[in-house]
Amino acid sequence: LYELQKNKIDPIGLSLYARAFQYNEWKKLKGDWLQALAEAKITVKTHVKIKDTGTIRN
Repeated sequence: LYELQKNKIDPIGLSLYARAFQYNEWKKLKGDWLQALAEAKITVKTHVKIKDTGTIRN
């Protein structure tokens, strides 16, 4: 994400996500979205579910 912000690009569609789930905030920033993205503090949360364990064979 740091590289995306540094280069002011949005190839993964964060704007689409923001428009869908935070429309009012996105509407305020849509004209200057890439600059807003470059300055944003982004937190990534993950959830991992391990379905099976065992040995991996090559």
